[in-house]
Amino acid sequence: MIPRVMKSFWKSIRCLMLFFALSLGSGFAVAAPDTQNSNAKMRGSLSLAQALKAYEDADFETAYKALNELAEKGNAEAQAALGLLYDRGEGVSQNYTTAVKWYSAAAKQGNPRGQNNLGAMYAGGIGVKRDYAIALVWFQNAAAQGYPAAQTNLGGAYYSGNGVTQNFAKAESLFRSAAEKGFAEAQYSLGAMYKNGDGLPRDNVAAEAWFRKAARPCGQSGFPNQLV
Repeated sequence: MIPRVMKSFWKSIRCLMLFFALSLGSGFAVAAPDTQNSNAKMRGSLSLAQALKAYEDADFETAYKALNELAEKGNAEAQAALGLLYDRGEGVSQNYTTAVKWYSAAAKQGNPRGQNNLGAMYAGGIGVKRDYAIALVWFQNAAAQGYPAAQTNLGGAYYSGNGVTQNFAKAESLFRSAAEKGFAEAQYSLGAMYKNGDGLPRDNVAAEAWFRKAARPCGQSGFPNQLV
């Protein structure tokens, strides 16, 4: 039996792959914005931290204006965040092509959020022609930096054999790394592997433990107004 998350791996790509935790001080173990860049004032404009706080407060117009200015000045974290605003249509008209533009700008600077989300666009064929091979390259780049969403996405590829040779051991390793950081989708996927005995000894106790940790709907990871 194929676990629900993996069975709909590519179909649910928007939910699984666009995880973008930007809430500040949440206590959740995710890759945080660069605090040095975040706290630096940009010639009297809002800092990155202030822009993200505006998003938390649902002040999308302010967030958009600040992130756009920072992104134009080359701030990779802001570029990735701005891409997501275009992706979701928050504070600006939804535009997938422009979202891809900003994800790409961030990704090329090595930003794992931009890399992960750019991979999601390629995997889903959203704003760009679908290309699983390119998607996997970006997931691999972000996963190598320890970004949990990318680890989960890459683990899903190895689990299902999408674009790579199926390998339960690699899938389990990637899921576990992300799950131990608190990423709910990885926790569920790891629990499913234990439940079904996919590459692991069947263990209902371990499965239930991971399912309990993941007991949140996809995309709801405990952040107020979370960018996902």
